[in-house]
Amino acid sequence: MEQGKTWLCSVLFLDIAGYTQRSVTRQVNAKGYLQVLIEQTVADTPENERVIIDTGDGAALCYMGDPERALFAALQLRESLMRPTEGGGEQVGVRIGINLGPVRFVRSLAGQINPLGDGINNAQRVMAFATPNQILVSRSFYEVIACLSHEYAQLFNYLGVRQDKHVKEHALYEVRAPGQPGVVATLRTTEAIAEQVRATVALRRTAFDSVMLRAAEEALAEYIGPVARVLVKKAAERAQDLADLRRMLAEAVSIPEQQQALLDRIGALQVGEPPVQVAASPGHGKGAVQDGVTGRSAVQGAWTAAELQQAEARLASFVGPLSKILVKRAAAQTNDRKKFYETLAQELDSAADRKAFLEAISH
Repeated sequence: MEQGKTWLCSVLFLDIAGYTQRSVTRQVNAKGYLQVLIEQTVADTPENERVIIDTGDGAALCYMGDPERALFAALQLRESLMRPTEGGGEQVGVRIGINLGPVRFVRSLAGQINPLGDGINNAQRVMAFATPNQILVSRSFYEVIACLSHEYAQLFNYLGVRQDKHVKEHALYEVRAPGQPGVVATLRTTEAIAEQVRATVALRRTAFDSVMLRAAEEALAEYIGPVARVLVKKAAERAQDLADLRRMLAEAVSIPEQQQALLDRIGALQVGEPPVQVAASPGHGKGAVQDGVTGRSAVQGAWTAAELQQAEARLASFVGPLSKILVKRAAAQTNDRKKFYETLAQELDSAADRKAFLEAISH
């Protein structure tokens, strides 16, 4: 793992319920038991795709690869912890929160890896709303998982928006607990699909070359950000042909105009050929033109580099590295400055953050 680089991670944050109320002996036993379960859970994930952080009363598991690894890790941990312990020992309850967001890994003076950024901070805040043996996930994680599979989407219940102690709002989704109607059948179906995908991944990838997939990833990233890499990879594994790939990727975009623009751009690509220049599509904004080399849209004469850099810097304090893509997308949609900044503000979850951003950008 490259140190100091910002990664888009699925972060599973957990703590032991009632940890501080336990005696020292019970704390040691609970941590030891949890450590064994975590080691078993992450055993099938390559070490270069995960980072495990000891948080004292729990742990944070950062996955740099497939988002569903975090979901299945949470389900496996909860299932293990809810089983009766051998010899009638004390059960350990945990609260679990999962978030998808930017994380930067740096080394401390002691040489340990420390994660920084909204990705892990929001995972901890989502976890704080959970009750023992409850799994909650953020909106960003849910939206990606729901795009990957209809079966995955059926595992969640929307709980609503909650406000943390920092007055930041979080849209929360609960992962249904074992025993609730349909969850066992859903998990079996999901596991069967995952196994089928693994068995056919080599065959599917031969249908599309890297040049075309990279162009599709860049086009999709303008609408949903860096996680486009994961969605394109998954779609390429499942798609039978280019039309199937276009349909899968378009489902990740919620605005109809942008969805059609994405379909048009991917439709202009051909397997085995570099992307070609296409006309600007609806949803890319007035004055937008297409770059025939990268497939990205560019706005001519509407914004200065200084204005865009300022907007990126202000927005980055709320969303991290994703600000670059969000600013580029908003700039391609409008030449009106008020609408431009209001569009960026809408990317923030809470009213307080939106107000703070608009006030900061006005100075």
